[in-house]
Amino acid sequence: DEKHLAGYRRSSGWAKDQLIYFYMEFSIPVQIDTVLSDSIIYSGNSNEIKTFEGRIYTSVKFKLPADHILKIKVALSSVSAEGAQKNMKAELPGWDFTEARVNAEKKWNNELSKIEVSGGSVDQYKIFYTALYHCMVVPNIYNDVDGSYRGRDFKIYKARSDYYSVFSLWDTFRAWHPLMTIIDRKRTLDYIKTFLGQYEKGRMLPVWE
Repeated sequence: DEKHLAGYRRSSGWAKDQLIYFYMEFSIPVQIDTVLSDSIIYSGNSNEIKTFEGRIYTSVKFKLPADHILKIKVALSSVSAEGAQKNMKAELPGWDFTEARVNAEKKWNNELSKIEVSGGSVDQYKIFYTALYHCMVVPNIYNDVDGSYRGRDFKIYKARSDYYSVFSLWDTFRAWHPLMTIIDRKRTLDYIKTFLGQYEKGRMLPVWE
């Protein structure tokens, strides 16, 4: 509709036949101006065509009030666009950017405080906590808020705990996973459950699956 766009991207580069669904919400109405795809050229003057396939390029227009800042929210899902919409409603229902930033800072400070250092310089603190932050960027929770996720056999399942993606087991077994067993035991248990689930569905342990 005039404030929402939904769809998916299917690619075969980094991971074979990867499906990522998205759901976007705009703070003001958006008008699809032009869509170019493999089969058609669509003008925003027509409301007949609603679905596009293939390689898609589009431009949109906004009638932006003078006192309004355009805001856009995007949610993702491995299952469906409807799943992405549910994720957005559960995780970011409002439009308060400052509140979202403050909440993110609180969560990151809580994670980074699992290790406290002292006695060094400010530069050393920055280096240490930047490295610790990098330790926590991946893996990522792959299931929707209702537990649904797409298995390596492409069937949809329900996870009993958080199901993760983006591991690099040819590297991380050396130091990263041992560190997590010390500072993040809850997630470590979920990682192991994810490994077992991925092996059951795909007969392989995860390496950039």
